[in-house]
Amino acid sequence: MPPTNRATIVRQASLGSLGEHLSMRRQEQGMNIARLAELTGLNLSYLWQLEHERFQDIGLEKFCRIVEALGLSADQMLMDSGYLPQPIGKRRAMKERT
Repeated sequence: MPPTNRATIVRQASLGSLGEHLSMRRQEQGMNIARLAELTGLNLSYLWQLEHERFQDIGLEKFCRIVEALGLSADQMLMDSGYLPQPIGKRRAMKERT
């Protein structure tokens, strides 16, 4: 197993899910990937690869730059992507829907 450090969000649940959620949120805001690259200072190719599940982990600094540019809550994005547990009340509501 490769070493990781505290500044890395390690693939635990599904990084693909994280990339999919980031892409969805970006598109909901009518933002194209080139604009996100401009706002974050990240390479357009890197963002495309992230959104298309090409990475096993993402650095914390890059993650923070992306969620800030999208005006998102890091906690909510991590919960939606399966990296953090949902609050108990939300879990109950989701179970009741199914």
